[in-house]
Amino acid sequence: MNKISQIISWVFLPFSMPIYALLIAFYIESYSFKSFNYNLWILNEEAKSALLSIFFVFTVIAPGLSYIALRKQNIISSIEMDERKERFIPISIMFLYCFALFILMFLKLNSSEFPKIIYLFPLSGAISALLILCINNFIKISLHACGSGIFLGFLLAYFGHLSFYNFYIIPLSIILCGIILSARFYLQKHNIIELASGFFTGGLTTFFFCYFLN
Repeated sequence: MNKISQIISWVFLPFSMPIYALLIAFYIESYSFKSFNYNLWILNEEAKSALLSIFFVFTVIAPGLSYIALRKQNIISSIEMDERKERFIPISIMFLYCFALFILMFLKLNSSEFPKIIYLFPLSGAISALLILCINNFIKISLHACGSGIFLGFLLAYFGHLSFYNFYIIPLSIILCGIILSARFYLQKHNIIELASGFFTGGLTTFFFCYFLN
């Protein structure tokens, strides 16, 4: 069980969760009868590939390389950042990458027909990172839980604007989030308060920005 929990933790790293959310939005069939400006499924393959590549660079590659560099310089003790006090710089870096992605997406897509949720998503990630920085001063908030919350918050906000989608996606996503949080709890990386704080910080922030501002 310990090995399985470790595998789950690595497969569902916090900064990989936005990519999983976008893959679901891009490739799970859905329709919007009110407006096409909400629907990501109807985008052509070229647009989907370009958006996934940009998000992958800013939310996975760049942060991953930055954290490896921090580890080699002994600024953090491990990639998982087990110590609360060593998380300030890595989380700040994540904020900068998310905010830079938001600026890039906003400048490129704000005047186009692309759904606004594409640039609201990284904005919600940036705000989530700021909130985590504040909360991390008091407790070792779970970054895996925050990533899971961002994942679920995005899907709830996105599908909430659509007229039709495969309903099973939401229950399965909730179960997946529960599995991730359970794995972190089983590994004794976090307690219930730290997990709940991370999950609801990421989830509520992402849902607010991607649903009410979309």
